[in-house]
Amino acid sequence: MSSEAFSDYVVGHGELWSAKLLTLCCKQMGADVAFMDTREVLIVTPTADGTSVDLNEDVSNGKVRLNMNQYRWLGWRRLAMLSY
Repeated sequence: MSSEAFSDYVVGHGELWSAKLLTLCCKQMGADVAFMDTREVLIVTPTADGTSVDLNEDVSNGKVRLNMNQYRWLGWRRLAMLSY
């Protein structure tokens, strides 16, 4: 793994843990929240030059709606989301 890829990996997991901790803190304060890992709902494709990604908004929005409906079914009204 290149040093840049490793750095991206570490930063990504830091963001993941930050979002999980924020969710737990909000729950302890009585907020009605749930954690959602946006890696499961945001669909991206690399750009032609490989230096960035493009968000597939239509597919991603559909996945977000499906997940939000699942959380509503479980009784949660707000989501703490991870941007990854």
